[in-house]
Amino acid sequence: MKRFSLSAVGEIPEQLSRGTGAFLCFVLAAVGMFLHVSSAHAAPICAPLYAAQTINAGSVCVDNDTQFISITYTASGGWTLQDVHLFVGASLAEMPQTKTGNPKIGNFTYTDSAGGAGSYTFKLPQGDFAVTCGAVLTLAAHADLSLTGADGSVRSETGWAAGQRMVAKGNWATFFSYTVQCVAPPTVCKHTETAFAFGDQTFEDIGLLNDKRWGWQLTASAGVAGSTPIYAGAAQNDISKGTHVGTLYYLYGDGVLHVTYNVFSGSYSMLATHLYAGDVNVKTSAPGKYGNQHSPLPAGTTSDSYDIVVADANGDGKIYVVAHAEVCFY
Repeated sequence: MKRFSLSAVGEIPEQLSRGTGAFLCFVLAAVGMFLHVSSAHAAPICAPLYAAQTINAGSVCVDNDTQFISITYTASGGWTLQDVHLFVGASLAEMPQTKTGNPKIGNFTYTDSAGGAGSYTFKLPQGDFAVTCGAVLTLAAHADLSLTGADGSVRSETGWAAGQRMVAKGNWATFFSYTVQCVAPPTVCKHTETAFAFGDQTFEDIGLLNDKRWGWQLTASAGVAGSTPIYAGAAQNDISKGTHVGTLYYLYGDGVLHVTYNVFSGSYSMLATHLYAGDVNVKTSAPGKYGNQHSPLPAGTTSDSYDIVVADANGDGKIYVVAHAEVCFY
């Protein structure tokens, strides 16, 4: 099971890293206005994947939602993917290349072994490229391909997604362009799930043995900014069964706890949040009894914040926090 630290999971907003004092909400970049707006997920744009320059061995498809750009390699006709290499940038000039313009695929930012699979996907945050919808990206998609014959012999070839040649002679490597599609945020929940911020103790750890609800309590130390994933549907506190839907940012200082919930826009929103904070362990797993709540939240809410005065009667500079949310899945 994959585990996460309670600190430095994702980027902590600059306001938190400054220590105690005024806390500002973490603001997500707004999508600009363009002529075309699609549904919650843009339709993929595909190019043939050619092996040995002329053999159609599959496809490379690109699509995006409000947060991620996905590039999917798919092999066909008996071909399989061995290694995949991908360049994505504002222009071909940014691509690792020789003096003559040939690609250095070993230096591409995105590279992995596909291990003979028929399909492989790179899911890249749009923030990696500082783009909004309407922006044009340059991509070069390379693959090492294999084809096993009826006699057991293996043919290995280089593959590139179809496009424009990088150099006029010699290397036949190609590149293509993709326009980031404008995607309208979804408005109707497919379903809802209960969610908790990951913590250093489960409810069972702190003695809530009679409660069947899963969930965590985290420890916040004075003056230390922290962040932790928010998981929905993680039955029995098994995050492999749950969905990582966002991040909780928190800071305790000068007797005040500052908390911000952020869920990934375009995929989720929050219908309600409930927050416990105190210098003793939470006494119940029932969110409605935590003492702090925002319910209902406006439709489409992806960020919610609290500023709560919390006494440290123990004098050890530590308090306990349980952060719950009702999450809408689109």
